Order: sequence, then structure tokens, then C-alpha cells
Amino acid sequence: MNDQTSLLADPADQADLAAPAAAGNAPAADTPVTPAPLSVPPAAAAPAAAAPAAEVAAPAPARFDTLPLDAKLLRAIDTQGYATMTPIQAKAIPVVLAGRDVMGAAQTGTGKTAAFSIPLLQKMLKHENASMSPARHPVRAVVLAPTRELADQVANNVKAYAKQTNLRVAVVFGGMDMKPQTAELKGGVEVLIATPGRLLDHIEAKNCQLGQVEYVVLDEAEVVYWGTCPDCSTPQASRSQP
Repeated sequence: MNDQTSLLADPADQADLAAPAAAGNAPAADTPVTPAPLSVPPAAAAPAAAAPAAEVAAPAPARFDTLPLDAKLLRAIDTQGYATMTPIQAKAIPVVLAGRDVMGAAQTGTGKTAAFSIPLLQKMLKHENASMSPARHPVRAVVLAPTRELADQVANNVKAYAKQTNLRVAVVFGGMDMKPQTAELKGGVEVLIATPGRLLDHIEAKNCQLGQVEYVVLDEAEVVYWGTCPDCSTPQASRSQP
């Protein structure tokens, strides 16, 4: 039988259906067989045409101020001109706030950076302090981005959301002198955005310690995690580095 489902009965079955039910009840050979009339129930009255269903209004986008976020973060979000969440933000932020891992995918321009950075900053506010001591500002979150352009863009967004807090944010990537980056890292940074290669440079130079990291974000994870960019897989092998 081919892949197309057949609705026709097998010829043998058709023959069986045409055969008399019992030999004793079979009519004489010369007697014409008159098919029994089919009993057809009277047609039911046609149902009245249903009234057209009322159009269901789409739910209003969820607002940021409905989330359990600190007032400092809400003010920063409002300063950026955002009031309602995009779908990826509405789905991801509550999950991150609940302390669960998330893997998300959405089109460019839908606010993925806010989807992970806002709840990340909220979780890290428990470590916020105004101390000038670098020891009080260890790296607690690492965001890996595959390119310097993306790393810089993410850093700008995270800095805007953290602006009204005492959390320190820094970005390091290749193609520029390491000395200014080193000075910033040694001054204490809670959120570090980096490209994999430059992060390795600073780890090997002992410019940053990752022993107190609590959160790791892979931006464009299909590039970072699966190692389709140089040095992307190496940080995983460097976990023994304190």
C-alpha cells in the first residue's frame, strides 16, 4: 500500500458484504433481489445560525512596575523610556527572578539584554555596597559575548539599568590596550561583560578573580557555547583558575 491512506474497502471484503447473510434465507436463483430500503431518520432541524463570537481583545502588555523589582531599577527603566515588557522580557524575567536557568530566543530588537540583565541586577542587589575597597566588589556575574561590538552594546545597556545602584559594571574586549581595563578590574567590578579571548587574557594575567561568580550569561549562546568563534570553548576549561 502506498503512503496515501485508502478509504476503499478491500475487494474481498466487498464480495463478503455482497454475499447473503445465511444460506437458508437466500432467495431463489431466479428471484430478483430487491435491496431493503434504508431507514433514514428525518433530517434534524437546521440549527439557528450562531451569533458571531465577540472579538477577544488581546491582553495588554505586562508592565515593569508589576514585577518585584527594586525602586532604583524601576527608576532606571523608566528613565530609558520603558513601561511595558516585550514578550521575551515578560517570559524570562520572572523565571530568572525565581532563580531558575533560562534559554531564550527572540528576534533582534526585542529587548533580550534587558530580559536577562534586569533580573540579574535585582538578584545582585543583596551584595550592593558603597565601599571603596575593591575587595568589597568582586566579580559576581560574567556575561560572555562573541564580538566586541555586542559586548560594548550589552555593557552600555547594563550600565544604564545599574546607574542608580552601587553595582559596578565593566566591559573588556580585544583590539585595545589592556592597561585601562586592568585598572578598572582591579578597582572592583560586580558585573563583567567580556569577549572570551580578552577574558582569558585577563585571567592569565591575574587581573580578575572569578571565584565568587554566581551568574553566567552567554549572549548569542549558539556562537559562544558551541565554540564557533575563536577561544569560545576555552573558558570552560579554565574553571580551575581561581
